[in-house]
Amino acid sequence: MCNVEPAGSNQSGGGRSLPGLAGKHPLSSRRLSVAALLCGLALAPLAAAEPLRFALLAKRVDNPFFRLVGAGCAEAAEARGDTCLLLGPSGPAHFRRQSEALEQALDRNLNGIGLAVIHSKWLAEHALKRLGQTPLITFDSDLEPAERHLRRGYVGIDDLAFGRQPGLLAQRFRPQGGTLCILNSSAQESNLRERLQGLRQQLRGVGAPKEQAERLNGENGWQMMKRLAQGLDVPERVLVKTHVHLPEAPPHSAAPL
Repeated sequence: MCNVEPAGSNQSGGGRSLPGLAGKHPLSSRRLSVAALLCGLALAPLAAAEPLRFALLAKRVDNPFFRLVGAGCAEAAEARGDTCLLLGPSGPAHFRRQSEALEQALDRNLNGIGLAVIHSKWLAEHALKRLGQTPLITFDSDLEPAERHLRRGYVGIDDLAFGRQPGLLAQRFRPQGGTLCILNSSAQESNLRERLQGLRQQLRGVGAPKEQAERLNGENGWQMMKRLAQGLDVPERVLVKTHVHLPEAPPHSAAPL
């Protein structure tokens, strides 16, 4: 039996265990992740023989990361006789388009939804007002603390701790400090903001306020560049050493809503 610790007031009921999690055979990281997602969602008080219908609401369905998660969720759900759909907009991620996709998903009367949050406050003030009793968990990026009562739990990493890791590497290779160029995407996404906050905290050093997240300006020798204009060359002295590659996965999404 797998368990997800409840959080917030999106109440849970009886659920079913996931085959394989109770055994001793290790699962792949992808299957383990989606199994955790399904554990958080499969809490509706339904008969064990009745197939369940879940959905993952991605930031964008054409992103390789979310396609991989969607394929894993579909695989894990199929092993249980259930269904897991990958829903969301295509193209550049935008909170308004995600909110519209979430409203459409809620019209499907699903047994549970996993949501990768773009803009917590906007979703809470719009699509999530229609959540009702639909079980909701978040993954990849969480709701902000003020909105976390709307979800049952979060599946993902500690983003502050994640952000401290590149800070530790920077301190190791450049103990005297240097100039940083941090390439990031949307400032609306809570997970990316927390990672940036963790990086800045690490480079500021012990005693820096946890809530302090402003641009570095000489603390311990570290500077942060201002936003780069499109097409501007990055100076050679700038420390840029992060690249993540995700393997391509076959698209797995539901038919258009």
